[in-house]
This record gives sequence, structure tokens and C-alpha cells, in this order.
Amino acid sequence: MYTRLAVAPRKAGVSRASFAQHWREVHGPSALHLPGLRRYVQNHPLFVGGLRPLPHPNFDLCAELDFDDAQSMRDAFASEGYKRETGPDAHAFVDMSKLVVVEGDRIVRKAPPAEDRAVKLITFLRRRSDVTPGEFRAAFVEEYADRLDTEKLAGHEQVVHREFDGSAPLTCDAADIVWFSSLEAALAHVCAADGENASAVLSPVSFGSERILADPIRFR
Repeated sequence: MYTRLAVAPRKAGVSRASFAQHWREVHGPSALHLPGLRRYVQNHPLFVGGLRPLPHPNFDLCAELDFDDAQSMRDAFASEGYKRETGPDAHAFVDMSKLVVVEGDRIVRKAPPAEDRAVKLITFLRRRSDVTPGEFRAAFVEEYADRLDTEKLAGHEQVVHREFDGSAPLTCDAADIVWFSSLEAALAHVCAADGENASAVLSPVSFGSERILADPIRFR
């Protein structure tokens, strides 16, 4: 599967509650009409006492869309349905000027559980300019993934951008998706030594990472 993860903040003047409701009840069903869409998940940010449990990543929307391949994805966003309905709706409540995107092949390290029984920790990574795509991929897909103790995780997936193929450049190079049985388990992982040990291998090859703890809602 070819996966697109897109994150963006809500538009100025749109409340958190109204944003979440519109995204879930209006935009979600509209997105299902995209041709070739195989899977669509909304990752809604989690809050504890009205606050995010991790530093604010400055986005409210975090969507995952799966297609058979990159061309199928491009065809979907070029379709009349997207131009007429889904695209204009997104611009009405999302600040698209701050959109961050990562696209690539989804690598399943450990099959995740059903979305309605899990919490996701999603980390977006940017490659350092002095690191080659091959070096970044080796550190992320091989060394980092090997250091994670998957026995403590409910699931683990990675999305990594393919080497530049002439398409429009992306704003992120990879996304790490770690699944947990509860918010408490996710926060324990963030603070644990083994989680820090795994993340340490990414420091020399990446910068500007953003993290979000999310409650996933799967539409397809």
C-alpha cells in the first residue's frame, strides 16, 4: 500500500470542538468518495484535562489515506470529486497553508490491533540536509526499528518517502506509528529508557520531529 499522512492546524476562528465535529461528520464521509481510496483513518489528538499530554505539535488534523500506488493517489486528488467537494471543504476549516505531508510505502513491523481499541503515537521526521536518503532510510527502517522492543508495543508501522522520483517534494521524510493499548502505556514508552535508546539513533540523521498522541477513527 502507498500511504499519505497529512497534518495541519485548524483555521483561525474555528474552535477545537467544531473542527473535530466537522472533520468527523462532514469531511470524513466526503473523503470516502475519492476514487481508488483503500483505507482512510482520522487520528484525533488526545487530551488530558483539556491539555495535550505531549508538547503541542501545532496541528489538529492528522489523516491517513492508503492507495494501491502513488499514481492512484495522484489520480484521486486530481479527480473531479476532490476538486468539487472534498478539496473545497478542507480549505473551509483547515489551514492548508501549513499542511505537512509524508507519502510512501507502509512498512508493517508488528500488525496493529483494531483502531477502536488502541492509542497511536505518531512521529514525523525530517531528514537532515547533510544526510543522504539512503543513510536516513537505513537508520530509520533498520537500526531504529531493530532497537524497539515490539513485545511492549501493540503495533508498529513506518511510512518512509521513496527516493526522489521527480514528483513534488514533501515536507516530511518519514512517519513512525507506534500503537499502544492505552494512553498510560504510550506515555510510559515516551519516558522509558528503551524508547529513548531507540530514538537516539535518529538524532544524527533527522531534525524537527513532531509527535502526536491520537485516538484513531477508521472510516474504511
